[in-house]
Amino acid sequence: MHVITAWSRRLQQRNFAAISVLFIVPFLARVSYFTVMVPYYPQWSPREITRNHWVEIAQHLERGDGIVLDLLLTWIPVPEPKPTATRGPVPLFILASVIRIFGDTYYPMLGLAYAMSALTCVLLYIIALRCTGSSTTALGAWLLYALFLPEMRLTTAFSTCAEPPFMLLLAIYFWLGLRCADEGKWHQAALGGLALGLACLCRPVVLFLPVLYVLWLFAWQRQRGLGLACVFLAVFTAVQIPWVVRNYRVFGVPVVTSTLGGLNLYRYNVMIANNQYTYSIPRKYFYPMLQQIVRESGIPLAELNEVQFDDLLKAKAVEIIRAHPLRYARLCGLRLLWIWYKMDSGRGLYLVQNLLYYFLAIIGAVVMCRTRNLLLGVLMVHLLYFVAVHVGINTQYRFIAPMLPYVVILSMIGLEQLSVAAGEKPRRLIRWALPGTASAQPVE
Repeated sequence: MHVITAWSRRLQQRNFAAISVLFIVPFLARVSYFTVMVPYYPQWSPREITRNHWVEIAQHLERGDGIVLDLLLTWIPVPEPKPTATRGPVPLFILASVIRIFGDTYYPMLGLAYAMSALTCVLLYIIALRCTGSSTTALGAWLLYALFLPEMRLTTAFSTCAEPPFMLLLAIYFWLGLRCADEGKWHQAALGGLALGLACLCRPVVLFLPVLYVLWLFAWQRQRGLGLACVFLAVFTAVQIPWVVRNYRVFGVPVVTSTLGGLNLYRYNVMIANNQYTYSIPRKYFYPMLQQIVRESGIPLAELNEVQFDDLLKAKAVEIIRAHPLRYARLCGLRLLWIWYKMDSGRGLYLVQNLLYYFLAIIGAVVMCRTRNLLLGVLMVHLLYFVAVHVGINTQYRFIAPMLPYVVILSMIGLEQLSVAAGEKPRRLIRWALPGTASAQPVE
């Protein structure tokens, strides 16, 4: 703790070397993780890590074919590539740019993902400093997250997916949101709308998050809140328009985010029809189910587009949920637990570190409530939003991971609280053993 305090003083003095370390340390930590640990992970290979067809679509985009894929909803093979809206455009354009500059090789994509993760660490320090008012707490939270193994594992495994840019854009949104709530400047609201709009084009979960931002602005900027909220919403909406127009021209339907909503709702809830409560349907069983649905639709595969297929799956999922509401409620209850560790969080040392951070975060949350830290409360409301949205559809550890940097702030507060308690305990024992020492005055 003394080392962290001394380093925080250097940061307060705006020492360039100290500030540079905020980026360099987490970046090198991730490179070291990849070098030392990942090659010995049994499922590691560039092919496994370039998952979920992001790179395939980016390759088509770089060649000028557009955003297309030869799989319907990333599952059913089709004779030739078809337009797709299963993946957000922002990560695709980033990957296509990397391919154009460096060629079709994996390691520049991984390096970019690590750089975005390190920038997220830097923004975490800034956000923690504003929320707690303590540079020591902020630096401690930064260090905890910089050395957070589950995040390194996740960033490596999904380095060619939406996770790294989404986490960075969400951190930028929080940083600009804090500044706008403090200073009430128009450009901060506009840039915040831009950041969240781009984040929405990475993953659609934040589509309704502007509602929380507007309430946040009204609470902190009552006089200018309406104007700032209008600027934010206008920019956020404008960012979505090109993607919506493209989808309307391609599918004839103004798809706002993604065409995977129905598929995910069906795959991760269909099991309740058989009174089963598992994470999902395994691929070897789910693929024949999709083929059966295509056959029952009566639409030739060559004519079936993503929107039509997604609507079919959504209708079947809604029918099952309506027929078994209590089973669905039970499954959602299980997801409240699964979201914190299920899939891609790791075992062994990963699990130990996760549990330790969660334990400290619970202590930090108690301190947050006692001290009525409203800024941290705003971040935790955003966390609850993520949990609520995913619990109803599908939960994975990577879905809650974008909010874990702010949970780590609570972990650091909890660690500080335990440190204080550990320092007070010997004094309490002395006062209990020697009651007279409690009131004794130093002798002049």
